[in-house]
Amino acid sequence: MGEAPAGPGEIFTTRGHLEVDSESDGGRALPARYGNDAWGEMRTRRRFTVEDDGRISRFETGQA
Repeated sequence: MGEAPAGPGEIFTTRGHLEVDSESDGGRALPARYGNDAWGEMRTRRRFTVEDDGRISRFETGQA
């Protein structure tokens, strides 16, 4: 069994990559495929909440 990567640097140390499949809600909802050397590829989703002043107030990510 392989050793699980740890910490927020995982995306960089395991050659992580994200390929966006499409966008909706003005680019604030993104279904995508995320993959890395440790875990392979998985379908994911990203959603951003943007305030009136343009600041991102919430970022959600999870498996799709």
